Amino acid sequence: MGAHAAKDSRSGPASARPPNRALARPGTAPRHAVTGCGPSAPGGMAPRLRYVTRRACRSRARTDSLGPSPRTAQRPVPAPGGHMNDVVFEVNDGTAVLRLNRPRALNALSTEMFQAIAPQLTAWREDPAISALHLYGEGRGFCAGADVRAMRQMMLDGGVAPALEFLALEYATDKIVAGFGKPVTAHLHGVSMGGGLGLSMHGTRRVASADLAMAMPEVQIGLWPDVGMTWELSRLPGQAGAWLAMTGLTIDAATAYGLGLVDEVEGMDAPPVLDLGWVDECFAGDDPVAILARLEASGDERAREAARQIRSKSPLSVCVSLAAVRRAAALADPAETLDQDLRIARGLLPDCDFVEGVRAQLVDKDRDPHFAHARVEDVDPDRVRAIVG
Repeated sequence: MGAHAAKDSRSGPASARPPNRALARPGTAPRHAVTGCGPSAPGGMAPRLRYVTRRACRSRARTDSLGPSPRTAQRPVPAPGGHMNDVVFEVNDGTAVLRLNRPRALNALSTEMFQAIAPQLTAWREDPAISALHLYGEGRGFCAGADVRAMRQMMLDGGVAPALEFLALEYATDKIVAGFGKPVTAHLHGVSMGGGLGLSMHGTRRVASADLAMAMPEVQIGLWPDVGMTWELSRLPGQAGAWLAMTGLTIDAATAYGLGLVDEVEGMDAPPVLDLGWVDECFAGDDPVAILARLEASGDERAREAARQIRSKSPLSVCVSLAAVRRAAALADPAETLDQDLRIARGLLPDCDFVEGVRAQLVDKDRDPHFAHARVEDVDPDRVRAIVG
């Protein structure tokens, strides 16, 4: 959920990638915004809306332009319901802005946030007055991902079913972005990982700040790169997708730019040329055991470090991640990949390492997970095929 050319295979009008050029600076942001988050209560109270000034809803000064000139009349956006302020919706002169506003949790995406975001995105998609969408996150990062601690608690309290419902809601929200049908620009800064990439990576343009820290680190907590990201990873140059999926590596802005995962980095005129020949050599093929053997036997210290990283992750997740990336290469678009993700979740969650992985990394923080398999070599390939299909 890291010389290489950028991707150019997108489908549908919402996914058409424009030429790599500097993002137009349309002006300043609207003066007021409507905040809202939380599920609508059928037959219950009407949603409570709150108007906030630009200064109140921004946690730090940023130079990003947010929309057209504020000289035009403002059109308030009805929030989909609830009493929280974890999502801010804005509209100005035909440009919609979605702003994640849970900075203390690095904008981790909760059930209530998805329940607010999905209907608002749908309304904007269907509104002919909306011509474009911009995505932002407040605080130190765009988004650290879905709230996996809450998802773990769902499983402890109610088994797999509520966790699958959460993932289904998340993937449905990501599908709306993927099929938005209008230009979608994601503005990524700082920590941008997991579910945050599912929300931001399937639009038309990704603009990053120099402090970007991007990752799909799910193998560390017993999952795989979901939220449609195996579609993105499978289309990276060479074997870079397998490398990032199996290691869960965090990459910087320059690497993301060089791989084509972002279209622009503030302050960089052109993407760098990356030295990833060792990646292409070691990560070829569909057999994770053979990949590990090549990494560990390599004379390149970067390869041996990648092997050590993989050895520290959930062995089942590593195998499922590689298989999911390979299968996604044959899928048509992110929406089809999100359907695959839900099938994988149904197969993996009942006996995966997720609860233990989140405990070790985010709850007890002892960094000592006891996964079901000791080594990648112990994972039954038939089990992986049954999960991924």
